[in-house]
Amino acid sequence: MCKFSLLAIALPAMLSMAALARGQNPEPVAAANVSGLQGVVHTVADVDRSAAYYRDTLGLEVTAVPKGFRAEPDAARATGTEGLKVRRATVKFPGASFDLELAEYQGVKRMPGQWAVRTPGNVNLNLRVRDIDATMAAVTKAGATALTPGGKPLLRNG
Repeated sequence: MCKFSLLAIALPAMLSMAALARGQNPEPVAAANVSGLQGVVHTVADVDRSAAYYRDTLGLEVTAVPKGFRAEPDAARATGTEGLKVRRATVKFPGASFDLELAEYQGVKRMPGQWAVRTPGNVNLNLRVRDIDATMAAVTKAGATALTPGGKPLLRNG
C-alpha cells in the first residue's frame, strides 16, 4: 500500500463529516470494510514543542522529529494545497494499536482554531492514566490547563 493511499479514504470521510455538520446524510459505508484504526493526525503549530510535551510531560514514546520540512507532492495534490511541506512526529501509546501523528505544515495558510466541544471538526484525545493527580501536576507545570468548567479533568469510568 502506498503512503498516501489512506488519504483517498480520509477525504470522503472528511466530506461525510462536513455533510453531517450541515445536517445532510452521507452515503452509508459498510462497517465490515473497516478493520481498525491506523492513526490520527493532529495538526500542530510547532511539532518540536508538541513532541516534547507528549514525551517529556506525559512520558510517551515519540519518534525523532526531522530537522527540516519536506515536500509531499502527492498529499498536496490530493488536498489542493500546492506547495505543502510538512514535518511529522509520531506518538506511541502503550497498548494501543494506533499512533498519534503530529504534523506541522508550511507553505500553506494556517489558521489556528478555537477549541470548544460543540465546534464541528474538533477532536478530543482521551487518555487513561495511572495517577490523575500526578498527571495533572505535570501538565499544569508544562503550562497546560484543563478546558473543562472549574479547570478539573473530566473523569470517566471504563
